[in-house]
Amino acid sequence: MALGDFDSRWKNPQGNTPELLYLWAQDLIKELRKGDYISSSIASGIANSELADMAAWTIKLRNSATAGDPQDVTINGLTEETSIDTAADFFMMWDASAGVMRKAKPNNFAPGMRLLTSGSASNAASLDVVLTSYTAYQTVMLVLNDVIPQTDDTQLLMRFSTNGGSSYDSGANDYQYATVAANSNLTGVSVGSATVGTSSISLSSATAANKLSSDAGAHAEFVITIFNRTNASRKTQIIYQGGYVNTTPITISLTGSGFRNAAQDTDAVTFLMSSGNINASYKLYGLD
Repeated sequence: MALGDFDSRWKNPQGNTPELLYLWAQDLIKELRKGDYISSSIASGIANSELADMAAWTIKLRNSATAGDPQDVTINGLTEETSIDTAADFFMMWDASAGVMRKAKPNNFAPGMRLLTSGSASNAASLDVVLTSYTAYQTVMLVLNDVIPQTDDTQLLMRFSTNGGSSYDSGANDYQYATVAANSNLTGVSVGSATVGTSSISLSSATAANKLSSDAGAHAEFVITIFNRTNASRKTQIIYQGGYVNTTPITISLTGSGFRNAAQDTDAVTFLMSSGNINASYKLYGLD
């Protein structure tokens, strides 16, 4: 029998000397490298049907900082990013020519609104919203929900800050604004105390018949967009819309705009009533 002869069914080699065992091992390695004995499914890649069943609505990846087995990960199993870092965070995306890619600076990836933070005030002197953590957004939108004054027939006022809310601009000529309001009694349109010099911007009408009610069922809702807030060479401007029920009760609808009468970097805003405390909640959105 020639050196290296072995069983064609890959059983024991024909011989038991070290030399014969060595030669048999070498021949076995050569044969295996040819791939003749490898399953066609493995040689051509593993088909999806040959993978173990995946859990419903999952993706398979390694969701860990350590090496290990792949995992079936659900959307709820991923950590939510609530504060986007435009320099370090990435989106995964598909490019028609380059395939799977990561996209930096997500604020430029999908223009739109991004929820930055939220909060509320309950029977408080004011509702303060600090903006110092969101310098990436020059324009932001505030949605005020369930605004209910503690005192009947009052106005919702707004002021700006340049020191992160340590104090708010309240000089006699710090702001100007103009508000147009209408009510469901169809008694006409009234201008809400338009002025070029005042200590705050009135987001609700100053007309006696169109002020806010303290009735819990007569809550007010407002949307305020703040422009140029991080540009110290520009005057911070707001545009706002609101709707509420007054003490009559009738529905009030209004829209308006206002300015800070000096250029500044606005990094906090506050909301307060013209008299008494405020109840309200808010959501702050960054606009890309």
